[in-house]
Amino acid sequence: MRLFKWGDRQLSVSWPALLAVVVCLPILLRLGFWQLERAEYKQQLLRDLETAESVPASTIERLGQLATLRPNARVILKGNFLPGRTTLLDNRYYRGRAGFNVVSLFRLKATEEAMLVNRGWLPLGQYRYPLPQVETPLGEVELAAEIRPVPTDTVVLQEEVFDHWPELIQSVDLQQLSRLSGYELPTAWALASADSDDSLKQEWPVTIVGPERHHGYAVQWFGLAIVFLGVMIVAGFKKTGDTQGD
Repeated sequence: MRLFKWGDRQLSVSWPALLAVVVCLPILLRLGFWQLERAEYKQQLLRDLETAESVPASTIERLGQLATLRPNARVILKGNFLPGRTTLLDNRYYRGRAGFNVVSLFRLKATEEAMLVNRGWLPLGQYRYPLPQVETPLGEVELAAEIRPVPTDTVVLQEEVFDHWPELIQSVDLQQLSRLSGYELPTAWALASADSDDSLKQEWPVTIVGPERHHGYAVQWFGLAIVFLGVMIVAGFKKTGDTQGD
């Protein structure tokens, strides 16, 4: 099919080639624009994080307040840790060293609702078992923390099913822990501040791909679109005498 003629040359494209352009070019362009959208989202996230650092900590008395908080908001929780409701989150790393995160169930004083608190990191001993024993504070406490979404993208080799509160888990399954605890646990947890427990390490870096990385990916996808279209055009340009009516 002839699309354009210039002197003794013409641009002719076969139907399969035209179909490839119609299908592939929009996909490459859409991927490029999607990366630009991700870059804008990450830029907004970084702005929210900067704002959160300057906002005073909010006192949380009921779980419904969590929905009104900015990302990574600093909070004060008043209540108590529930005895026998602490578990170790396996395969957590701190400065390149393997260990566990200590995750405990915390009950708010005002409403007796409960949520998970990540109290910090504990190093792995010479052997995995027996598991390290962790003391949980008794009585009413006032806990300074950051609110973040519970990570749900952890890859595990086998699904874990428990019939009692587990001592060790590979990932946080909120449905299972809600069933075992008798509380409807929120999708956010509290990351305890550095002065909450001297026996644990509390460092909570925000590990996100920066917007500049997404801009780079966008350039790559747009570049592929240009190269693809250029190759199809160059391949389709032929001398008039070389074509017999495509």
